Amino acid sequence: MDVREPRPRDLAQVEAHIVASLAGLAAEYRLLGIGHGPEYEAEARDYADQCYSLALLLSYPQALPAEGARAYRDGLWLRSKGLVADRWPAVEAVAMALLERGTLGAKDVARLAREVGPSGA
Repeated sequence: MDVREPRPRDLAQVEAHIVASLAGLAAEYRLLGIGHGPEYEAEARDYADQCYSLALLLSYPQALPAEGARAYRDGLWLRSKGLVADRWPAVEAVAMALLERGTLGAKDVARLAREVGPSGA
């Protein structure tokens, strides 16, 4: 099998998927007002490790770095938390619309997100 080195663009896409995967856990923690203690950070690190390892292993088995993986993983978790914080008004608007209507299409979600905008906008 021919194994090629990952391109920066490819790794950026893998990172984007990892950050999106972690965003659900970050949103849950934010909604419940938890995630600030060591036990929650450990759960987040474990989940981040699983997402990170699986995504890179499937994409580029040779790309798993031996050094700096912890800092990299923690950085992805912080990016996920930041993404959730930036989009929290839209998350709440979508949740309220779902409670009212029961279902939403992708266009409805996109429209709500545009209307509400990011935090601080």
